[in-house]
Amino acid sequence: MGRLAVAASCLILLGACASPTRDLEARLRARGYDTLRVAGTDYLHVLYADAPGGPAHALNVYIEHDGQPWTSAGRIPANDPTAKRPVMLELMLQDPLPRVYLGRPCYLGLNASRNCDALTWTHERYSEKVVASMAAALRVEMARRQARELYLFGHSGGGTLAVLLAYRMPQVRAVITLAGNLSVGRWASLHGYSPLAGSLDPATLPPLATGIAQIHHVGELDRNTPPALIEAYAATHPGVHVVRHPGVDHLCCWASIWPDLLASLRPAVTPVQ
Repeated sequence: MGRLAVAASCLILLGACASPTRDLEARLRARGYDTLRVAGTDYLHVLYADAPGGPAHALNVYIEHDGQPWTSAGRIPANDPTAKRPVMLELMLQDPLPRVYLGRPCYLGLNASRNCDALTWTHERYSEKVVASMAAALRVEMARRQARELYLFGHSGGGTLAVLLAYRMPQVRAVITLAGNLSVGRWASLHGYSPLAGSLDPATLPPLATGIAQIHHVGELDRNTPPALIEAYAATHPGVHVVRHPGVDHLCCWASIWPDLLASLRPAVTPVQ
Protein backbone atom coordinates (compact mmCIF):
# COMPACT_ATOMS: atom_id res chain seq x y z
CA MET A 1 0.00 0.00 0.00
CA GLY A 2 1.43 3.41 -1.02
CA ARG A 3 1.70 6.53 1.12
CA LEU A 4 -1.44 8.11 -0.29
CA ALA A 5 -3.44 4.94 0.23
CA VAL A 6 -2.22 4.59 3.81
CA ALA A 7 -3.06 8.22 4.55
CA ALA A 8 -6.51 7.79 3.04
CA SER A 9 -7.11 4.68 5.12
CA CYS A 10 -6.23 6.59 8.28
CA LEU A 11 -8.73 9.29 7.41
CA ILE A 12 -11.46 6.80 6.60
CA LEU A 13 -10.93 4.97 9.87
CA LEU A 14 -11.08 8.30 11.72
CA GLY A 15 -7.78 8.00 13.46
CA ALA A 16 -7.39 4.24 13.78
CA CYS A 17 -3.82 4.59 12.55
CA ALA A 18 -3.14 7.22 15.21
CA SER A 19 -4.61 5.20 18.10
CA PRO A 20 -1.19 4.34 19.61
CA THR A 21 -0.56 8.05 20.07
CA ARG A 22 -4.01 8.52 21.59
CA ASP A 23 -3.38 5.62 23.97
CA LEU A 24 -0.04 7.12 24.94
CA GLU A 25 -1.63 10.49 25.65
CA ALA A 26 -4.31 8.85 27.76
CA ARG A 27 -1.62 7.20 29.89
CA LEU A 28 0.22 10.47 30.25
CA ARG A 29 -2.96 12.26 31.33
CA ALA A 30 -3.42 9.64 34.01
CA ARG A 31 0.03 10.55 35.31
CA GLY A 32 -0.75 14.26 35.40
CA TYR A 33 0.80 15.37 32.10
CA ASP A 34 -0.71 17.94 29.75
CA THR A 35 -0.82 17.35 25.99
CA LEU A 36 -0.31 20.54 24.03
CA ARG A 37 -0.49 21.34 20.32
CA VAL A 38 1.87 24.23 19.70
CA ALA A 39 2.53 26.06 16.43
CA GLY A 40 6.16 26.55 15.52
CA THR A 41 7.18 28.35 12.35
CA ASP A 42 6.53 25.88 9.53
CA TYR A 43 5.10 23.05 11.61
CA LEU A 44 2.75 22.07 14.41
CA HIS A 45 4.26 20.28 17.42
CA VAL A 46 2.98 18.00 20.17
CA LEU A 47 4.37 18.73 23.63
CA TYR A 48 3.90 16.59 26.74
CA ALA A 49 4.49 18.62 29.89
CA ASP A 50 4.19 17.99 33.58
CA ALA A 51 1.36 20.06 35.03
CA PRO A 52 3.13 23.21 36.30
CA GLY A 53 2.81 24.02 39.96
CA GLY A 54 4.01 27.55 39.31
CA PRO A 55 6.71 29.35 37.32
CA ALA A 56 9.66 27.15 36.40
CA HIS A 57 13.01 28.89 36.75
CA ALA A 58 14.50 26.17 34.54
CA LEU A 59 12.98 23.60 32.21
CA ASN A 60 14.35 20.19 31.24
CA VAL A 61 13.57 19.50 27.57
CA TYR A 62 13.46 15.94 26.22
CA ILE A 63 13.82 15.26 22.48
CA GLU A 64 13.17 11.83 20.98
CA HIS A 65 15.21 9.82 18.49
CA ASP A 66 14.36 9.58 14.79
CA GLY A 67 11.81 6.81 15.29
CA GLN A 68 11.11 5.03 12.02
CA PRO A 69 11.72 7.42 9.12
CA TRP A 70 11.89 4.54 6.64
CA THR A 71 10.08 1.24 6.22
CA SER A 72 11.90 -1.90 7.29
CA ALA A 73 13.22 -2.29 3.76
CA GLY A 74 14.90 1.09 4.07
CA ARG A 75 13.85 2.22 0.62
CA ILE A 76 10.37 3.67 1.12
CA PRO A 77 9.66 6.50 3.58
CA ALA A 78 7.42 5.47 6.46
CA ASN A 79 3.93 6.91 6.57
CA ASP A 80 4.34 7.87 10.24
CA PRO A 81 7.85 8.26 11.72
CA THR A 82 6.74 8.22 15.37
CA ALA A 83 9.01 6.11 17.57
CA LYS A 84 7.63 2.75 18.67
CA ARG A 85 10.15 2.70 21.53
CA PRO A 86 10.23 6.27 22.85
CA VAL A 87 13.43 6.27 24.90
CA MET A 88 13.27 9.90 25.98
CA LEU A 89 9.66 9.64 27.09
CA GLU A 90 10.65 6.86 29.49
CA LEU A 91 13.46 9.01 30.83
CA MET A 92 11.30 12.09 31.25
CA LEU A 93 8.88 10.11 33.40
CA GLN A 94 11.72 9.55 35.87
CA ASP A 95 12.62 13.24 36.12
CA PRO A 96 11.37 15.10 39.23
CA LEU A 97 12.22 18.57 37.88
CA PRO A 98 10.03 20.78 35.61
CA ARG A 99 10.09 19.05 32.25
CA VAL A 100 8.62 18.89 28.76
CA TYR A 101 8.81 16.38 25.91
CA LEU A 102 9.25 18.47 22.77
CA GLY A 103 7.70 16.72 19.78
CA ARG A 104 9.43 16.81 16.43
CA PRO A 105 7.60 18.09 13.34
CA CYS A 106 5.16 15.56 11.86
CA TYR A 107 5.58 13.08 14.73
CA LEU A 108 3.03 11.92 17.33
CA GLY A 109 0.04 11.81 15.01
CA LEU A 110 0.90 14.97 13.06
CA ASN A 111 2.32 13.27 9.95
CA ALA A 112 -0.54 14.62 7.83
CA SER A 113 -0.47 18.14 9.28
CA ARG A 114 0.62 21.29 7.47
CA ASN A 115 3.91 21.23 5.54
CA CYS A 116 4.54 17.58 6.46
CA ASP A 117 5.93 15.25 3.85
CA ALA A 118 8.39 12.37 3.86
CA LEU A 119 11.40 14.66 3.37
CA THR A 120 10.69 16.21 6.78
CA TRP A 121 11.49 12.98 8.60
CA THR A 122 14.05 11.53 6.17
CA HIS A 123 16.69 13.65 4.44
CA GLU A 124 15.63 16.95 6.05
CA ARG A 125 15.11 15.64 9.58
CA TYR A 126 17.75 18.04 10.98
CA SER A 127 17.09 20.90 8.55
CA GLU A 128 17.06 24.59 9.32
CA LYS A 129 13.27 24.74 9.04
CA VAL A 130 12.83 21.78 11.43
CA VAL A 131 15.17 23.29 14.03
CA ALA A 132 13.68 26.78 13.67
CA SER A 133 10.15 25.43 14.16
CA MET A 134 11.13 23.43 17.24
CA ALA A 135 12.83 26.52 18.69
CA ALA A 136 9.69 28.57 18.13
CA ALA A 137 7.48 25.95 19.81
CA LEU A 138 9.89 25.76 22.73
CA ARG A 139 9.77 29.54 23.18
CA VAL A 140 5.98 29.30 23.49
CA GLU A 141 6.35 26.71 26.24
CA MET A 142 9.02 28.77 27.99
CA ALA A 143 6.67 31.74 28.08
CA ARG A 144 3.82 29.58 29.37
CA ARG A 145 6.02 28.21 32.15
CA GLN A 146 7.89 31.50 32.75
CA ALA A 147 11.14 29.54 32.38
CA ARG A 148 14.41 31.43 32.07
CA GLU A 149 16.86 28.56 31.59
CA LEU A 150 16.84 25.44 29.41
CA TYR A 151 18.55 22.06 29.79
CA LEU A 152 18.31 19.97 26.63
CA PHE A 153 18.30 16.16 26.62
CA GLY A 154 18.28 14.13 23.40
CA HIS A 155 18.68 10.53 22.28
CA SER A 156 20.27 9.62 18.94
CA GLY A 157 18.82 12.04 16.35
CA GLY A 158 17.17 13.86 19.23
CA GLY A 159 20.70 14.57 20.42
CA THR A 160 21.48 16.07 17.03
CA LEU A 161 18.51 18.40 17.39
CA ALA A 162 19.39 19.26 21.00
CA VAL A 163 22.82 20.49 19.90
CA LEU A 164 21.38 22.39 16.94
CA LEU A 165 18.76 24.05 19.16
CA ALA A 166 21.48 25.20 21.55
CA TYR A 167 22.92 27.46 18.85
CA ARG A 168 19.73 29.53 18.64
CA MET A 169 18.41 29.44 22.21
CA PRO A 170 20.49 31.73 24.44
CA GLN A 171 18.68 30.36 27.50
CA VAL A 172 20.37 26.94 27.11
CA ARG A 173 22.72 26.08 29.99
CA ALA A 174 23.52 22.45 29.15
CA VAL A 175 23.13 19.84 26.42
CA ILE A 176 23.12 16.19 27.45
CA THR A 177 22.86 13.52 24.76
CA LEU A 178 22.57 9.74 24.81
CA ALA A 179 23.93 7.93 21.74
CA GLY A 180 23.78 11.30 19.97
CA ASN A 181 24.29 11.47 16.22
CA LEU A 182 26.72 14.40 16.32
CA SER A 183 28.56 13.67 13.05
CA VAL A 184 25.70 13.26 10.60
CA GLY A 185 27.86 12.98 7.48
CA ARG A 186 30.20 10.38 8.98
CA TRP A 187 27.23 8.46 10.39
CA ALA A 188 25.56 8.23 6.98
CA SER A 189 28.83 7.16 5.37
CA LEU A 190 29.47 4.54 8.07
CA HIS A 191 26.14 2.84 7.38
CA GLY A 192 26.16 3.31 3.62
CA TYR A 193 23.15 5.62 3.73
CA SER A 194 22.51 8.37 1.24
CA PRO A 195 23.64 11.77 2.56
CA LEU A 196 21.01 13.66 4.54
CA ALA A 197 20.82 16.46 2.01
CA GLY A 198 19.13 19.48 3.53
CA SER A 199 20.09 18.57 7.10
CA LEU A 200 22.49 20.45 9.35
CA ASP A 201 25.48 18.59 10.81
CA PRO A 202 26.79 19.55 14.29
CA ALA A 203 30.25 18.26 13.37
CA THR A 204 30.63 20.96 10.72
CA LEU A 205 29.55 23.84 12.98
CA PRO A 206 31.75 25.94 15.26
CA PRO A 207 31.84 25.08 18.97
CA LEU A 208 28.90 26.10 21.12
CA ALA A 209 29.27 29.04 23.47
CA THR A 210 31.62 28.25 26.35
CA GLY A 211 28.85 28.83 28.90
CA ILE A 212 26.92 25.79 27.63
CA ALA A 213 27.93 22.52 29.28
CA GLN A 214 28.03 19.52 26.95
CA ILE A 215 27.97 15.92 28.18
CA HIS A 216 27.56 13.20 25.57
CA HIS A 217 26.90 9.66 26.80
CA VAL A 218 27.51 6.67 24.55
CA GLY A 219 27.10 2.93 24.98
CA GLU A 220 30.21 0.87 24.34
CA LEU A 221 28.04 -1.70 22.51
CA ASP A 222 26.38 0.90 20.27
CA ARG A 223 26.75 0.00 16.59
CA ASN A 224 24.41 2.72 15.36
CA THR A 225 26.35 5.68 16.76
CA PRO A 226 29.57 4.06 17.97
CA PRO A 227 31.80 5.81 20.50
CA ALA A 228 34.37 6.70 17.84
CA LEU A 229 31.89 8.96 16.06
CA ILE A 230 31.06 10.91 19.19
CA GLU A 231 34.69 11.11 20.26
CA ALA A 232 35.60 12.49 16.81
CA TYR A 233 33.04 15.24 17.36
CA ALA A 234 34.49 15.99 20.80
CA ALA A 235 38.02 16.24 19.38
CA THR A 236 37.04 19.30 17.34
CA HIS A 237 34.69 20.92 19.87
CA PRO A 238 36.46 22.16 23.02
CA GLY A 239 34.76 21.68 26.35
CA VAL A 240 32.80 18.59 25.27
CA HIS A 241 32.74 15.64 27.67
CA VAL A 242 32.14 12.09 26.41
CA VAL A 243 31.15 9.34 28.85
CA ARG A 244 31.27 5.67 27.82
CA HIS A 245 28.88 3.15 29.39
CA PRO A 246 29.77 -0.57 29.34
CA GLY A 247 26.95 -2.98 28.55
CA VAL A 248 24.83 -0.29 26.88
CA ASP A 249 23.93 -0.19 23.18
CA HIS A 250 21.86 2.23 21.12
CA LEU A 251 18.48 1.56 22.79
CA CYS A 252 19.34 -0.57 25.80
CA CYS A 253 19.60 0.18 28.69
CA TRP A 254 19.33 3.91 29.14
CA ALA A 255 16.14 3.79 31.22
CA SER A 256 17.74 1.55 33.84
CA ILE A 257 20.79 3.78 34.34
CA TRP A 258 18.98 7.11 33.95
CA PRO A 259 18.19 7.68 37.66
CA ASP A 260 21.90 7.51 38.49
CA LEU A 261 22.86 9.66 35.50
CA LEU A 262 20.23 12.25 36.35
CA ALA A 263 21.38 12.34 39.97
CA SER A 264 24.96 12.92 38.82
CA LEU A 265 23.78 15.75 36.58
CA ARG A 266 21.57 17.39 39.18
CA PRO A 267 24.10 20.06 40.25
CA ALA A 268 24.27 21.12 36.58
CA VAL A 269 20.52 21.07 35.95
CA THR A 270 19.26 22.43 39.25
CA PRO A 271 19.53 26.23 39.27
CA VAL A 272 20.36 28.30 42.33
CA GLN A 273 17.11 29.96 43.37
